[in-house]
Amino acid sequence: MKTRTLLLLSVGVGLMILLAGGVLLLQLATESAAVEPADLGESVRVGDVDITVFGGDESDTFYSVDVSAKLDLFRAVADRDSRPRGISCRHTLLTEPVVRELASRGLLVVAWTVDDPHRARQLVDWGVHGITTHRVAEMRAEFVPRP
Repeated sequence: MKTRTLLLLSVGVGLMILLAGGVLLLQLATESAAVEPADLGESVRVGDVDITVFGGDESDTFYSVDVSAKLDLFRAVADRDSRPRGISCRHTLLTEPVVRELASRGLLVVAWTVDDPHRARQLVDWGVHGITTHRVAEMRAEFVPRP
């Protein structure tokens, strides 16, 4: 009896989760996701996220690196791979020598997710080309000159 009750309860909970997920998908599908194009440097709000584009090209290929072993592999093969335009890397993996090495190869370096303004300033001073952050307003105040 206990096993049957637990089985029915788990199936019921699973169905409720599935139904809730379906409702969420329907809500997302019916929302207007269209955003007007913005000029370079202009911020656009998409849902709860502020997005600022400072440059880019549809042909750019960035490799995303989240662990040290991937960074070492990327550094070993980047010169033989004609595709990479740059690297998007967890900021804790970046050191000044690594940033300078990648930049000397002509690669753009983007650091993520940097929420500490002092760390962001350090990375910029090292030559990082872009930063992703949860603290957009604070970083914008620190790095984007006011007209």
